[in-house]
Amino acid sequence: MSHQSPHTPVLETPKYSKTYLYPKATNIYHYYANAYAFAEMVTKQAWKLPKQQILDDANKAWLNVRNYDRHRIYDEINKLLNTPIPPSPPYSHESAAPAGSTESPAMVSSSPNADALTQQQLQQAVTPNSQTGQHLSISMQEHQNLDHQMTSTPRRQQQLHQPQTPQQSAQSSDRTRPPTDSERASSVSDRYSTPLSTPTSKNAAAQKQALQDIEEATRKAEEYKSLVTMTTDEDLAKDLYVKIQQAEATILENQKRLKRLKSGAEAQERFRQKRRKKTEDLSSGTTEQPFEMPEPLLDTDTGFSSAVESAIDEIEEELRDISLRIHAHPETAMREIYAHEILTKFLESKGFTVTPSAFGLETAFVAEYHNMPESKSRTVAYISEYDALPDIGHGCDLIAISGVAAAYGTMCAMRTYNVLGKVVLLGTPAEESIGGKIKLIHAGAYKKIDACLMVHPAHANALYGGYLALASVRVEYNGRAAHAAAAPWEGANALDAVVLAYNGISMLRQQVPPTTRIHGIITDGGKSPNVIPDHASALFFIRAATGLQLIALRQKITACLESTGMATGCSTKLTWEQEYYDVLVNDQLAERFGKYMTDRGVKYLPKAEELKVTKASTDMGNVSYEVPSIHAVYNIGTTHGLHTAEFAEAAKTPQAHNATMRAAKCLALTGLDVLVDDLLNKEAHKEFKAAILAQKQ
Repeated sequence: MSHQSPHTPVLETPKYSKTYLYPKATNIYHYYANAYAFAEMVTKQAWKLPKQQILDDANKAWLNVRNYDRHRIYDEINKLLNTPIPPSPPYSHESAAPAGSTESPAMVSSSPNADALTQQQLQQAVTPNSQTGQHLSISMQEHQNLDHQMTSTPRRQQQLHQPQTPQQSAQSSDRTRPPTDSERASSVSDRYSTPLSTPTSKNAAAQKQALQDIEEATRKAEEYKSLVTMTTDEDLAKDLYVKIQQAEATILENQKRLKRLKSGAEAQERFRQKRRKKTEDLSSGTTEQPFEMPEPLLDTDTGFSSAVESAIDEIEEELRDISLRIHAHPETAMREIYAHEILTKFLESKGFTVTPSAFGLETAFVAEYHNMPESKSRTVAYISEYDALPDIGHGCDLIAISGVAAAYGTMCAMRTYNVLGKVVLLGTPAEESIGGKIKLIHAGAYKKIDACLMVHPAHANALYGGYLALASVRVEYNGRAAHAAAAPWEGANALDAVVLAYNGISMLRQQVPPTTRIHGIITDGGKSPNVIPDHASALFFIRAATGLQLIALRQKITACLESTGMATGCSTKLTWEQEYYDVLVNDQLAERFGKYMTDRGVKYLPKAEELKVTKASTDMGNVSYEVPSIHAVYNIGTTHGLHTAEFAEAAKTPQAHNATMRAAKCLALTGLDVLVDDLLNKEAHKEFKAAILAQKQ
């Protein structure tokens, strides 16, 4: 008899065949593989946490796997070995050893019809390698391979079909007869009625961890409260109050996480019921096949990728057709009738609830999908733009299909994984001129939205881009007409006022920061050279790095324009029209989107370098002051810049379309993280509030 450590549970002799016990033991193994994966996950989060915290958390996880949990796996296997075998065990048609058998493991394994799971094999399967510190000596892949080999190898098939003696036939009569309907139903029920708290469920493990964290935090809070009542030291009492608040915050956070995990478990149960019904409908001669059940979501889930990519790939050809049709029918600001119609009809056909001509704008729209009441879930919004430039046409119409693809991919993943939340696609007209998104803001379109995401085609890849705040001013001078040759002194030349203002602003350029941009045109300089113009006008765009710098620049521009009117004896009328804010790119969301893009081969410059490059402006900046937002740009395979005929031509190439689909998939994955990742949302909104506060100071 081998010597057993007092700390090592004793494994009882296996009583049943290996092909029955093995899958059960494998399920137990999977539970502890999850603990192993947790240790790896902690290590991979090193970029988020202090180094010492990483080491402490990793060591704690490894200790759980190698000590406490190792004893639990012995208990689970012992419990399994003492459980009566069901009438029709899944995974195998092989008979069990007779109840009460006194055969040793060696005797069972020597039988031609049974491969016993010996005590030594079980010991190897659950004991960590003491030299390497690795969790298990048998990998998941080895388990899967062995499981297949037990029923599919030639030797096994020969054993199952070789002639039997009368005694063997009598012993296996129950095994060889076809199962009855009740036995088949019992087998199906056994397989699919496993509770969600089984060791094979990642969701159950996460729920258990959340409950343990709640219990631990509750215990600490009670201890701290009792210490507060006993201490007379004010400093100690203050420290204890802080710890009590931290413990209560931990309780609240884990309660929220537990609620979300339970929702995911309910989704898994619905999936199980569906699979159960399908299996029960199989004909009586059909052999049941085991299958892997998809797990509900944890904090983040890479399983989203396959759902999103397959969904977007499914509609890619349709989106390509829509993109080319819109590109061939360019429509300028507030006249995007064709694009509005084709997009809304497509979205309706795919299951979205669509509101055309939304928010009082004829060419705006809203497409929505949600699977629970809005008050109990988060909402992510995407953007589609579809207005063209005068004389150039469409260079940015790819934004239209990128928003549609991202919204559709998100909706399909929400259906597949029962993700709780709401996805919104906003069709925003007139970005190139009057700022359609600003009008939507005033109409309340961005209320109750947790994050707004969009991508923009470009000649480079960037997450930040250095977007400038922008305002436009239209100036009109009214003078007095006179004959330019006979009596010019009787006139007040409005054109002189415009020219003087233009020159004054040109000289102002050397007195402003290098990130500032000022550009303008003369829109009216008179009708005839021999008449002193009594009316002239100009249009200027001004840009600055921030909203505060834009306010200061606006004051200087106003002084230039008004002073030239006074100098020439003309009246001055200023009309400030377009006012785009700088884009407050949310680092948390941008980094998450950038990770998905980087995983697909896209490379980015450091943030500081990116901010030096792009100097464009967009009404998405105004949105970024309302909700956490990103406005990433992606390379469509051209070296030509925006707002050029060459870029417009490149925007309709297959290369540009493929780049758009890749960006849309990453955008959808980021949006799904907004819906399910509590930590991401917390940090994103914390950063957003800090950025808004900094702008006000």
